[in-house]
Amino acid sequence: MPMPYTLTRGPLLTLLENALNPTDAQERSDRDDILAALRAGTPLSQIPWVTSGPGASVAIPGNGLDIRLEEDWFGNPPVPGRHTTGYWVGYHGDVESVLREGLIRAIEVSLGLEHDGDPEGAQRSWPVDIQWKCPNPYFEVWVTWRQHKGDGGQVNVLIATPPDRVNRLTTEPLLPPATAGVTPVATPLEEPVVANEAQGMWLVTHAHHAPLVHLRRVDTREQNVTEVIQINAGERGRLADLDANTWDIPIPSAVWEDTGDVVVVAPPSYAGGAAPTFTNAPT
Repeated sequence: MPMPYTLTRGPLLTLLENALNPTDAQERSDRDDILAALRAGTPLSQIPWVTSGPGASVAIPGNGLDIRLEEDWFGNPPVPGRHTTGYWVGYHGDVESVLREGLIRAIEVSLGLEHDGDPEGAQRSWPVDIQWKCPNPYFEVWVTWRQHKGDGGQVNVLIATPPDRVNRLTTEPLLPPATAGVTPVATPLEEPVVANEAQGMWLVTHAHHAPLVHLRRVDTREQNVTEVIQINAGERGRLADLDANTWDIPIPSAVWEDTGDVVVVAPPSYAGGAAPTFTNAPT
């Protein structure tokens, strides 16, 4: 499944937002129970939001959400011979602990609590907005907030993750393959013209993204860099043009060149866009 967008939300994060943005007494109690479970060290895959809430009913490829979290995100159980965590590319770390602490802090900021404070003493309940950004060099969670002029405020959570073995950036706006229970959206996507839903997510970008690679051409006899070469990442056969004393050494970075028209699209929820049908925001 290619990853066409570097910032996503989708139905699962929308439902997590709902759990952190209660609208009545029962939902507030559920949110406080989630905070207690997070603080107590309950495995994230066993928190009721995952196992019995609306998130458990969302159609996602592969196994259920609880198994996907444990195996793909947290790397449990570890795979013998694999030195990376879960399905993250080039990364090893305690993903669950980072995500847990990020969610705890987001709830505490929303409620205006000191760390580990009692939610019964909350003086506010600021809305929480969650986004997933990929690819990132390592796994991290950003929690930011802003008090509005007058009353209220906003908490923003950015979950930044490395790329994974399934979701990779693509050079064309391809969408994931059809998932059971999900009606695929036709491409190219229509340009949105009005923001009339309870929530939304628009992307403004060039139509095409081309990865370029920079190489240092080195004369090994003199240990000199003779030139820096830029090639398309898909080019092949360049080594056949070099003599035994000349090496092309990749510079550890890639340059993405944007081309084509600037487009505006609203990604469908199964490709990471905001899902109006899953939000409990007032309409």
